[in-house]
Amino acid sequence: MKKKTHLNFTHSSLAIARKFVLIICFLLTGFYAIAQNDQKIKTVFRDFQSGYTKRDTSLTESFCNRLFAKDIFIVGTGNDEWIEGISAAKNLVKNDWAYWLNLSVDTTAIKWHKEGNVILFEAKGTASMTFPNKDVAYDFGMAQLSRAINNEPNNRLKLLAYAKESSNIISEIEKAGLAIKYKIRLTGVLVGEGDKLVFKQLVFSFPYPMQRE
Repeated sequence: MKKKTHLNFTHSSLAIARKFVLIICFLLTGFYAIAQNDQKIKTVFRDFQSGYTKRDTSLTESFCNRLFAKDIFIVGTGNDEWIEGISAAKNLVKNDWAYWLNLSVDTTAIKWHKEGNVILFEAKGTASMTFPNKDVAYDFGMAQLSRAINNEPNNRLKLLAYAKESSNIISEIEKAGLAIKYKIRLTGVLVGEGDKLVFKQLVFSFPYPMQRE
């Protein structure tokens, strides 16, 4: 009887050990998958940041083809920046690199959550620019003003845009100084494409109320 009890105890111990090993393997597999996704996400954002740091408009085509899905949807910070498809996205990126503020994304602290085959993300950063003097600042402001006016469909809206944008520009330059820096958020969706991740949806937004840092 004692021998039989000893054998039962041994079989029970082996079963528990097997379950323990399976649980450990399951956890390690999960941790490995999380680490892989985290690395892929950081790779995408480092590539994205590199493009926005270099601001080389001759690289817009390859940048977007590499990082964006063909049916990419982007919401920019401008009133009319609802961008559908990679062709429109290329125009947005080219204009950003030519005219917009300097974007800096914190690629070390990206929040993300995998839901099925998609990855939802949130990243924070800053949009900034420093002008050497007021003349350069006003040149930049006039270029911004011209684009704002040209985007309006009729003269009434053009005049309203002129009044609003010009007063904002003057206030920013004369009161706030030559260094512009705002907090910004990037949110959206990444999807798998082959062995990499690409942006499927991308939203740029300034926290409200929009204030200089």
